[in-house]
Amino acid sequence: MIDGVIAVYSIKQVAAMLEIPAVTLRAWENRYKAVQPQRNESGYRVYSRENVEDLRWLKQQVEEKGTSISSAVCQLKQRQSEIGGRAGAAGRAAGVPEGPLSGRGHGTGTGIADGPVTEPRTEIETAVAAEPGILTGPGTGMAPEMLTGVGPGTTALQTMSGRIYQSLISFHGERAKELMDFGFSLYGYDAMVYQVLVPVLVRVGDEWEAGRATVAQEHFATQMIMLRFSHFFHLFPVYRSLPKALAFCPEGEHHQAGLLLFSLFLRKQGMEVLYLGANTPEAGLDKLIGEQGIDLVCMSLTTPRLTGAAAELVGRLKASYPRLRFAVGGKALEKAEAGSFPVEVMPPMPQEWERWFEKEFFE
Repeated sequence: MIDGVIAVYSIKQVAAMLEIPAVTLRAWENRYKAVQPQRNESGYRVYSRENVEDLRWLKQQVEEKGTSISSAVCQLKQRQSEIGGRAGAAGRAAGVPEGPLSGRGHGTGTGIADGPVTEPRTEIETAVAAEPGILTGPGTGMAPEMLTGVGPGTTALQTMSGRIYQSLISFHGERAKELMDFGFSLYGYDAMVYQVLVPVLVRVGDEWEAGRATVAQEHFATQMIMLRFSHFFHLFPVYRSLPKALAFCPEGEHHQAGLLLFSLFLRKQGMEVLYLGANTPEAGLDKLIGEQGIDLVCMSLTTPRLTGAAAELVGRLKASYPRLRFAVGGKALEKAEAGSFPVEVMPPMPQEWERWFEKEFFE
């Protein structure tokens, strides 16, 4: 306990510490009840030190001893029951009353007390709490309202998104970069990507289509955000137990923002992704898939007139590699009639991607 705050870890921190993909942690929890982390007031999982050690032990049983996860969880529960029984007997002998904190296996089963859990603060949040004007003083460029609802607050995220958008369409690249740096430090990867930057991409695209933004503005804003996304691509670890993916837009398709976003999602789960990008010709794809042992092909399509050619390409790849899996999506396919494409079209929302990933690779 530090300054009265119980030490807890987010699922992202646990995944990094143990080198277990977050999707695996969720699968172990949902299917096997491996550990039962608490939820904070915002609904996010929080893991105790005991949770982390239990997961570390499970990983050792699975990876080093070849035990199935279901058997390992049964062994863990038996160990916990034995430890809890001995601790309870010792406590009763010493006159210690039983309760939520009297031993493992009581209360929530997470090793931390029932009730609200306080998230550890980032350095920026701590500084803001101690000196609210530190980020809004002269020369910082940060307005006080940007700090409203520090954390996952919707108002603050919308404000951040609006300010980044205004900076980008005004061609103030350095200003936009500073805002993004600040946002990632304060809100983290998921909130900044899905609640701040993706809405900027959507907004600038809508404004361009409506004639309220120029081609130059749209290109500048899109490239700035795409560049930021690409910085994360090689930061996430690769888990060799997961399949290998190939991501590309077919020939003639030049819009790759959605493809990069989905590829980043896969990289964050620990999957290796060979990213070819926009306007990829078919020549050489068949050979590349075979030589690199590709298990999953990801393809994004926003141009409706290319749908027919893309469907034929998928058909040829399926004929060459019958066990090859596909993740295809984009505006052009979302508008297509159900069943008109040779493979299932991916759902457009990131929340649905997680459910798809878990079902596809862990069931």
